[in-house]
Amino acid sequence: MTPQEAVKYYGSRLTEFERAEIEKYSEIWYLGLSAHKIHGEEVSSQNGGYDDENGSYNKVLHDHISYRYEILEVIGKGSFGQVIRALDHKTGQHIAIKIIRNKKRFHHQALIEVRILEHLRKKDLETNSQHNVIHMLEYFYFRNHLCISFELMSHQRVYTYIQSRFYRSPEVILGLPYGTPIDMWSLGCILAELYTGYPLFPGEDEIEQLACIMEVLGLPPEHIISHATRRRLFFDQKGSPRCVTNSKGKKRWAGSKNLSMALRCSDMLFVNFVSRCLEWDPKKRMTPDEAMRHEWLTSSSSSHVSSSSSAIASSTVNASANTTTTSVETSRESAHLPQTVSVTVSAPRQRATTMEDPPYTMYRLYKGRKYVQKVSTGTDVTDNGGGLMVKSKLNGSASSHALASSTQTATSRHASTGDIVASLDPNLDDSGTFLPPIL
Repeated sequence: MTPQEAVKYYGSRLTEFERAEIEKYSEIWYLGLSAHKIHGEEVSSQNGGYDDENGSYNKVLHDHISYRYEILEVIGKGSFGQVIRALDHKTGQHIAIKIIRNKKRFHHQALIEVRILEHLRKKDLETNSQHNVIHMLEYFYFRNHLCISFELMSHQRVYTYIQSRFYRSPEVILGLPYGTPIDMWSLGCILAELYTGYPLFPGEDEIEQLACIMEVLGLPPEHIISHATRRRLFFDQKGSPRCVTNSKGKKRWAGSKNLSMALRCSDMLFVNFVSRCLEWDPKKRMTPDEAMRHEWLTSSSSSHVSSSSSAIASSTVNASANTTTTSVETSRESAHLPQTVSVTVSAPRQRATTMEDPPYTMYRLYKGRKYVQKVSTGTDVTDNGGGLMVKSKLNGSASSHALASSTQTATSRHASTGDIVASLDPNLDDSGTFLPPIL
């Protein structure tokens, strides 16, 4: 069909932009009349409305590419653009089309790719051989996008060993088909680790990894076991899990604990969110869209604001508590004797706690010969009214000189905790920063 014939018979179903655009083509094979077309405008931003803010083409399913190809689905995305599966209405074949982003730097890089692929294609034709290199069919421009068409390859997966072990989904471990739900599994594992500070499923190898999962989630459904290509590694002929003992002599039993116990968490919304991520069946696993609508996320903002307000209102903070002061007490009998240093740090605002909250423990980190003993609430900490007093020991004459110099300036300036430690000993190669509280 010629462009003139297309406009004559179907012009009323084309957009105004298309009626002008179609004149540039010598042959018309497909018009995409059933698609919900974008009404592009020459003067509007983002390539007449055909691009998004990143310069990627706004594809419309069943619309046309160059009045020849029908867009069927998106099969890949990347930094350079997107790849679609399309039907070539001229040849009747399904092909892949890479649509490069409408940005200069990506366009220049894609031209290099085109030259390489063109060279390989010519060499294959000259030698009448196949070298297992994907063949470019042709390249063309459509609405300011460089497009490269390829033969459509199969969806055979080359890699089966993916994901870090602690966050590896059951379908990958068991050798089942996998897809994007494996990322939701990893999200659940990472959230649990962020909450507790420890991996939720810390398997030493894949066999113990699945045992760790079954310990919390119980046995997988029968249909998952029966379709698993690697089930013999983990289950006997009766479908029972093989006995696993790790290097520390620990055995794990399926269903011996639940997720709340493993998380040590009483927030049922959080536990439910994690459990939805950790479904055995990837089809039942929570999707990203469902996660964004989950009550744990939708209610987090408001509850965080209210709890923070309550904590601030209930705390009594003196004006002097906004600054950090230091007091250094040293015995000047001998510069070579161990010195005792008292560092007073104003108490920070504390969050509201409940009876279920475990006591916090703080550590001060030093390197070399310097050290500070473990500090626990109610044992090595004394309250001066203005803050917590932590006593530590610094050995050596270098410490004594540092103490003497810090005595002169401690009361005349305010400093952060890191500055205080640095002033105590210039030889410290670590800042002495307080580590986060350990539950």
